Amino acid sequence: SLGLDYGNGPTACIEWVLEHTHVYCGTPWWASIALTAVIIRVAFLKLYIDAADNGAKMARVAPQTKPLHAKMMDLQRAGDQGAVMAVRRDIQVINARAGVKMWKSMLPMVQMFTGYGTFVLLRAMAKLPVPGLETGGALWFQNLTIPDPYFILPLAAAGVLHTVLRVRSPFLHP
Repeated sequence: SLGLDYGNGPTACIEWVLEHTHVYCGTPWWASIALTAVIIRVAFLKLYIDAADNGAKMARVAPQTKPLHAKMMDLQRAGDQGAVMAVRRDIQVINARAGVKMWKSMLPMVQMFTGYGTFVLLRAMAKLPVPGLETGGALWFQNLTIPDPYFILPLAAAGVLHTVLRVRSPFLHP
């Protein structure tokens, strides 16, 4: 009714969940936004678990596939496409025996759509502004229609992301 109409895409889904969370839980906007984020994370939990399981399977076969990948790169540089295809087939056989499915590693990428939809929605809500956003905050960010004046939230988000990537990423810890 306020003019936020995003059709049937991810932004509309986030809008529906956020609106229903706010109305039915009776929480202030900051809590509704946080609850919606938790709801989305729980909804995608199976995707994260499947990707982690697939990653563990890939790690188990890495000692077998890593030399094959190196060999495949050498053959590619040499221009021997037939041998490249043969090595690629060997890698696929090893992955199939181990139950590795490469597409499962990409499942968490779905969160990009919901993240973008949430960004678009919250920005549009702040521009209107939606009633209650001016006073629906907490602590130092009482007005949700303006950016955090002390940059505490962006810095905290960057710190958490850095910590998660440092602790969890095998690419940053050889």
